[in-house]
Amino acid sequence: MPTCTHINYHQEAQRKQRQIERKNAALVRLQKEKEEEERRLNEEIRRQQFEKLEQEENRRLERELHLQQCGGKIKPTGYSSKQTQVKFQTQSDLRHQSKILRDHGLVMGHVNGQFFS
Repeated sequence: MPTCTHINYHQEAQRKQRQIERKNAALVRLQKEKEEEERRLNEEIRRQQFEKLEQEENRRLERELHLQQCGGKIKPTGYSSKQTQVKFQTQSDLRHQSKILRDHGLVMGHVNGQFFS
């Protein structure tokens, strides 16, 4: 027949076993929550990447549509166009200057290569 100490010992062992089971259950629950959070984060990252690619594609299509409506290709801008713009501005300025000088009774000399230096 079991004695009181055997019963107490058995109850204490059961209590410790329940504590261990609760601890293991909590660890499993935390691990599942962590995995779920990682899955949600990965899904959010994938969704954001998809949206970004979709936006880039939409922008590209809008650009192409705009170019088609404008009727042409993108013209490269570079040094040559700036050079022609500067040349036009200087010719315009020179004409204006010669008219001002003419109106004041003065004459502007011929423009040659040394004029701009």
